[in-house]
This record gives sequence, C-alpha cells and structure tokens, in this order.
Amino acid sequence: MKLEIGEPPYELEENEIIVKVVKNRGNTFEVQVPASCLDRVRQVLPEATEELLVGLSPRLRNQYFIKRGGYAVATIEQRGKLQGEISNVCGDERQWQKQSYWPLEYKTTNAGYDTLDLPPSDEESDYETDEEEGEEEPAVQFLS
Repeated sequence: MKLEIGEPPYELEENEIIVKVVKNRGNTFEVQVPASCLDRVRQVLPEATEELLVGLSPRLRNQYFIKRGGYAVATIEQRGKLQGEISNVCGDERQWQKQSYWPLEYKTTNAGYDTLDLPPSDEESDYETDEEEGEEEPAVQFLS
C-alpha cells in the first residue's frame, strides 16, 4: 500500500527525521532539527547544526506549499550545498503527533490554557459575591 503525501507513515526510515520549516526559499528550505534528533543527524553529517538547508523532492515541487512553521519529513544526506531532501509534508498535525516518532519538542497541548495565572474577571468577582449573599443556583435544572 502506497502512502499518500501528507499521511503519516507507520515508521520513519533510519535517515529520516521530522523538521520544522524556518524559512522558505523556493524549492529549498531552512529547517530546524529537534534537539532529540540532532545526534542521528550528526552521524550522517558530522558538522551539522540545529538548522539545515534541505531541498524539496521533485515529486512535491509545484504541488505543495510548506509555510514557515510547518512540519515535514526530511531525508538527511549531503547533496552539494544541500544537507537533505523533504520527502513528505505533515498534513494533519494532530494525526502526525499521535505517532511514536513525533519529537517531544514539537508536541502541542491545550494544557497551557488551564495553567494561566490571570486575575479574576469582573464576572467571576460578581459570581463570588452572589454565592456569599444567598443560595447557589443548581448547575442542572430538571423540567417536569
């Protein structure tokens, strides 16, 4: 079964990693390598840094646009000035994040909304005073 572009594979090849696009330069991209994958990249490219210059696979050219901040699968190999090639794009990030190979640095959660330390709004203050003054209204009302 051949995978469609944008669908997450079951597993990545040994020389493939998930990268984040930092800058788009036509058919070449500056990408950020997650810290957890940097050792694997340095096995292939000993002098590699956290940012690489990769090209876009010919089968993806003129078909897909990868915006800055988007994610892609890059095959790491030295090709002249390029240090790899984008072989797949991450379409539905939620689907990709469920995969075991997705870097922890790129995981996003909604937990941040629960941990914000904001002052109470006026509505919350009024609600607290209503509780103090009298009886609380039930959260669920049954109609007969």
